[in-house]
Amino acid sequence: MRTIEQILDIVCEFLNKNSLDIVGGFAVLFYGNPRTTMDIDYVIQLEDENIPLQIKFLQENGFHADEYDMRAASREKYENRK
Repeated sequence: MRTIEQILDIVCEFLNKNSLDIVGGFAVLFYGNPRTTMDIDYVIQLEDENIPLQIKFLQENGFHADEYDMRAASREKYENRK
């Protein structure tokens, strides 16, 4: 089983490689007072073209990724902007 630090390294490498910004609790970890809840949540700008990249990354690293949920979240974001 990977440590939280190993998972964080994997996610940071992916975000940096793809020039994706971090926000929320993930950003606080880097720029604020670190604390851990023993999980990692990250938020990216979810556009239709990002979804296959996210799914591939997550699945290749042993994480669950649901394309339907990601696409629904992307649609919901778009509908809320109207």
